[in-house]
Amino acid sequence: MWKDGTHDRINEATGRSAGMLLYGYHFDFKEDGGRRYMMGFDLPVGSDAPPEFTVLHVPARTYAVFESRETLTEDVDSGREIQNVWRRIYSEWFPSTNFEQVEGPCIEKYYWVDDRQVESICEVWIPVKRKS
Repeated sequence: MWKDGTHDRINEATGRSAGMLLYGYHFDFKEDGGRRYMMGFDLPVGSDAPPEFTVLHVPARTYAVFESRETLTEDVDSGREIQNVWRRIYSEWFPSTNFEQVEGPCIEKYYWVDDRQVESICEVWIPVKRKS
């Protein structure tokens, strides 16, 4: 995706500069724990996606948002902080709150913090509702 130009074509289609980070969308969850995943970004209002791309409609929901920061390096373990965020959401946050996950895509929103594109922020957005 990064090497074949798809990443830059998505940025171009959404009016963003090449090299900007995309969002990750987890959706179509299955009973066995499986799910689908795609990368993309919000389309500007009135824009259409190029025909080679799939459009995922994200319904309005209440989301719990979790933020992490990471320095991306050439180290093999670089970029794995997001795994810790997901683990802590399900092992610590959900068991200690009065919220439960509802149907809808979970979103990973990635942002560069610096011009060198080394420091990044990732927000994990999970659709939730208060427990009954």
